[in-house]
Amino acid sequence: MKISEVMEITSLTKKAINYYEENGLISPSVNKENNYRDYTKEDIEKLKQISVVRNFDIPVKKIREILVNPKEMEKIFTEHLNKIKAEILNMERSKDIFQLCINDINFPNTNIGKVTDDMMLLKRSLDMSEREKEGYMKKELIRIFPGFFGRYICLKYSNYLDEPIDSREKENAWIHLVKILDDSHELKVNKKILENMESDKIDWNLLEEIIKNRDKDFYSMNEEDIQNYVDNLYDAELTETDLKLLGQFISYASSKDNIKYMNDLLKLIDEDLKVLSSKYKKFQENLSLVNCKMKKVYTGCSKVSADEIENNMGITTLTEMTFVGCEYKKFIPPGKTSKLVENFRKRIDEISNVVNPGDIYTINGIDSLPQYEKPKTLIHKLRFSFIVGVQVSKAEQIPKDMQVFIIPSHKHAWYTTSEGSKNLKSFMKNEIPLITFISQAFKIVKFPVLTLYSSDCKDTMESAVYNYMPVE
Repeated sequence: MKISEVMEITSLTKKAINYYEENGLISPSVNKENNYRDYTKEDIEKLKQISVVRNFDIPVKKIREILVNPKEMEKIFTEHLNKIKAEILNMERSKDIFQLCINDINFPNTNIGKVTDDMMLLKRSLDMSEREKEGYMKKELIRIFPGFFGRYICLKYSNYLDEPIDSREKENAWIHLVKILDDSHELKVNKKILENMESDKIDWNLLEEIIKNRDKDFYSMNEEDIQNYVDNLYDAELTETDLKLLGQFISYASSKDNIKYMNDLLKLIDEDLKVLSSKYKKFQENLSLVNCKMKKVYTGCSKVSADEIENNMGITTLTEMTFVGCEYKKFIPPGKTSKLVENFRKRIDEISNVVNPGDIYTINGIDSLPQYEKPKTLIHKLRFSFIVGVQVSKAEQIPKDMQVFIIPSHKHAWYTTSEGSKNLKSFMKNEIPLITFISQAFKIVKFPVLTLYSSDCKDTMESAVYNYMPVE
């Protein structure tokens, strides 16, 4: 029997059937000529049993035990029966309150206050029933898409899967969403993640809380809140915690293929999610406003005048330079650079043969040179190297916490800014226009980027910072 027929008989998705086969719950024969599966009556009976059992949130490992020992079903049915009894009690309670309200209304000299109290009690009871229905979509996706796929989809959209399906429009959107998910290509998953999942090492609740906190209240912002959000976003500095969370995200979205996969999938289910979740709809509306405001900020500061080009930019070839300095193997936010420079300036006397004691350099990307190893960080697949140091004529008397770095001769496009960038907004205003112009006029290459802070470079508007961008 073909998979399309099996899907119709068992009401299972293609992904579910394939998943159960991969986990050894069924073993269909494979036609060597066309690689099609041929499902037997025994396979279908097992899939029907699995389909029933999955309604009770039974994990795959437990299902395997049930297929071997049908008596395990008794425990499952007993647990589900107890849940049904609890629901019946709740419905009976609502029924009694309805009857009480009717009796009060029909009673001579009706006490409206008493009826109101009864109605409030009924409302609380009905609200409780509705809350019990919340999360249905999340629960159902995990059931019909067993394994990592269902879990990952629920994790990505956990904030938007908590509303009941209480209208025909939502019902249609739900059916369409499930079909799109079932017809989508298989998600490429990091082997280590699968191993952690199978051994129950992944704390899905914790991951879900992280995502909820990330999106918290964003869907309820008004326009003023959005403007404040944009302002705070530009003024923000990344903390160690931010970097760790970034590392967690990158470790899960481990490849460009997976990121593209989720983006393409979202385009297909975006309209369905807007119908199924009022929060998602509001989130997308606010996200659109944020992007629009950010674009205006960028557009407003992305132009560079002819005078700026003539007075603040040029081309030079720096000869080979030897530096002694401190290396930081982590991301340094723009606002922290000036402090590191000034702290290093106090230690210049510890270094011998300094070419110009007043000039402090920062170097980004020393690991682009083959002679230097790439420093490891907590962030998977991303590496940072930031150096603060001085140029020396000869490397002698090196402090224990410093190293020697040699930068070969190379062509650079230089530009000046009035001060070091304190945050993302000042970086966009002061440097993005100049970098954009350089990238259009020259080819920026993989090579260390140097920034020079002269002796009079304090945190003032009059101070100049010289930036050297490698080009060819």
